[in-house]
Amino acid sequence: MQPINNSKLNMKKIYFISICVLSSLFVQSQSWRNIGPGAGSDLHFVVIQPDNKDVIYAGGDIEGIFKTTDGGITWNNINNNLAQLTYGTTYWINHIRIDPVNYQKVYICTGTGLFVTNNGGQNWQLLYPATIDSISNPPVLTSDIAIDSENTNRLFLGLGDETSDCSMADYLPFNAYDGQWGVYRSLNGGVSWTLTSNGLPDSISVHTIEVISNSDTIILSSNSGVFRSDDGGNSWIPKNNGLPHNNIHEIIVTNDFGSYILTLSLKTLGDITDSTTFNGGIFRSYDFGDSWDDITGNLPQYDVYDSMFYDYWKFDILPDDPSVIYTATNRGSGYYQSGIYATYDEGTTWDLLYTPQIGGWIDSAWFWDGYANDIKFAPSDPSRMVISLIDIEISNDTGYTWNQVFTTQVGNAWKGNGLELMNTESIAFDPINENKSYIGYDDMGLFRSDDNANSFIRLDYHQDPTFDNLSDIDAVKEIYIDPVANNNVYVERFQGSQGGYLEGWTGGGIVFSTDEGVSFTDITGSMPNGRHDIAVDFTSGTPENRIIYSAVFHNGVYKSTDNGNSWININTGLGTDAQYAWDIVINPNNNQEIFLALNSWGLNSGALYKSVNGGTSWTKLNSLAQGDVSKVYINNLGDLYAGVSNSFELSTSGGLYRSTDGGNTFTKIFNYPRIIDVQVNPYNPNFLVIVAQPWYNVTSQQHGIYLSDNNGSTWSLISQNVNHTFFNFARFNPNKPEQIYAGTGGGGLWVCDSIANITYKSELFYDNKFYFYPNPVINELNIVCINAKNEETKYEIFTIEGKNIKELVSKDNNLIISTNDLNKGIYILKITNKFITNSYKFIK
Repeated sequence: MQPINNSKLNMKKIYFISICVLSSLFVQSQSWRNIGPGAGSDLHFVVIQPDNKDVIYAGGDIEGIFKTTDGGITWNNINNNLAQLTYGTTYWINHIRIDPVNYQKVYICTGTGLFVTNNGGQNWQLLYPATIDSISNPPVLTSDIAIDSENTNRLFLGLGDETSDCSMADYLPFNAYDGQWGVYRSLNGGVSWTLTSNGLPDSISVHTIEVISNSDTIILSSNSGVFRSDDGGNSWIPKNNGLPHNNIHEIIVTNDFGSYILTLSLKTLGDITDSTTFNGGIFRSYDFGDSWDDITGNLPQYDVYDSMFYDYWKFDILPDDPSVIYTATNRGSGYYQSGIYATYDEGTTWDLLYTPQIGGWIDSAWFWDGYANDIKFAPSDPSRMVISLIDIEISNDTGYTWNQVFTTQVGNAWKGNGLELMNTESIAFDPINENKSYIGYDDMGLFRSDDNANSFIRLDYHQDPTFDNLSDIDAVKEIYIDPVANNNVYVERFQGSQGGYLEGWTGGGIVFSTDEGVSFTDITGSMPNGRHDIAVDFTSGTPENRIIYSAVFHNGVYKSTDNGNSWININTGLGTDAQYAWDIVINPNNNQEIFLALNSWGLNSGALYKSVNGGTSWTKLNSLAQGDVSKVYINNLGDLYAGVSNSFELSTSGGLYRSTDGGNTFTKIFNYPRIIDVQVNPYNPNFLVIVAQPWYNVTSQQHGIYLSDNNGSTWSLISQNVNHTFFNFARFNPNKPEQIYAGTGGGGLWVCDSIANITYKSELFYDNKFYFYPNPVINELNIVCINAKNEETKYEIFTIEGKNIKELVSKDNNLIISTNDLNKGIYILKITNKFITNSYKFIK
């Protein structure tokens, strides 16, 4: 609701009514649902429970760990208490191992440390390192763990980062590893550990480690070759005779009736301009690594059409028959002959069985890359096979046919079955159709839901679409829907949070749709490509002719008065600070008042600027604490919020600040190093929601989503029941104000259906005499006058152009005006009696 400037009116303090009943315990009982179309991000590891082919675990680099107990019909994110840890990169999975005796005991090697569950993933316990609490006790990259099947208390833990090393083919030697390195041994189930790295080279990154049961022999693969210990890990000897180089992906030890066979995958190295320089493939040893035989055979080596080699990372061996090996081309390999290959004669010949097609909403016309990150036989039924890529696929006939197990079609939309993997950047709710919403994903683009977020329609025509002059924009940042013409949608496209960072935010722009996202036009125009953050003035002009502001990181601020057909640079007063333009908002009560957040990524140039003349000039708000401003937000009351950190690159201090006087003064209302989203409930401004993002730091304060029900005086964590807490945003649903949607950086979209009993009658009112609801209106406008009993009041509705289209006089203090006869648009409601003469905007 937006007051109109009127010389006859003296706008007084804005008050609000809270007609809602709240429990002081509401924050302890929040229930969240994980929703979306399913899949859409790389899973690097799968493991199948030895006695039950339907129990499958899967993990990736940003998602954490998932589990199915019904063969993929449904999946559950089982990060559970891992999601509440206040340190590190716990979602980075390097290996998953099931205890060979107790199948409820599962180990995961992560970017933070080694964790174990004793109950199939219901909760997790840190095993190594013993403590993570500060710079002196930092997280540790753990890569693999070997468990002695004859004595499961005997464990060997390798440190390193197999996922970073191996998950993308680049035909170059492994990079040097600069983390904590070595092999650690425990003889008491992980209670204590001993470093056993004598003979291993400095800075070794262990990839896989295997222990020969009931013996002192341990084998490992690494970025420095194969090593064997014959004395329980006390000393190590390199075992690389016969290998063309020492860049080893993975090693598997097979017990063939008492004889041990070692099989490994060798990273492909070579000069892509010369197909004869292929150096990689599959190798085998029958003497514990003393010598190695090349069994690559006729596996494809070079794609002549794309000038790329083929790399083979993961493979598996058929239980009880070591002559049968299945492998898959790695991501980054050539395309022409990519897929799943099988040999039935120990590598003499290999057959192409299947080229992954994925399926569901990820059809081959939209995305195609025939790699697989992992491949596994089910030990209890080898006809069951599982592969992972950006989804999970299952075969029940030893790899001849495959089916996706992540989504179900609902009409022309898709509903995920719990395997929600995507980095979710944004959501927008249709202001007219409460069942419609838009979701923006990193890498996987734009989706729309027409059924209240039950199922999702993919809108991008290709995984990396091109719109006119815009390319390299597979990610969606923010989405804006015209409240008058809800078929009009504005979308910020960019390279993604990780891709943009790596590429220096050089790609991206703005696209506009007039058909609910079915098709788009590039309206970036003369502005430079890059990371755009826009603010659309929906109170100006008409649909398809709005005023738009765009903050372009590295380039400054731009303005269009004709819906993006032309742009002008509006950086007067910003000086060199213009290059740090990051976030921009319009005051909903005064469209000439614009606020610009600057983010210098730790260069001590972050700030907040204000314009009172539509961007013609800017003034720095020196009253705000110094630092990078990651988020700026202003609510309908005119309250201004800013998330500030000492450094956006490495946030160690900061907080949420609020100004109630247009930025003249600020008060810190929440202390946390990295606040990246804030929103006020549209129906009750007492309710605020914020996102405190971890950003891979060790901190004593819990990250997650915080809620205040008293205008920021106190806060409560409400994300304890979310199993992925690297949040990108949290937003109230304006159509259901008790509902919050939250997007995560690898766990998809989550929704809490009821944060509290917030009723639709929690509305703003002015001068202690008047309020109305809802706004936007659908069929009826409810008006309540306070302290004006039996007072004759005149109600008038005008078009935005000033034409009087509806008028009535009533002494009823609770009035309902039908709006069925109004077209979609912006209107002015004028109320006149002896107590009040005010005009307000509302939207139909």
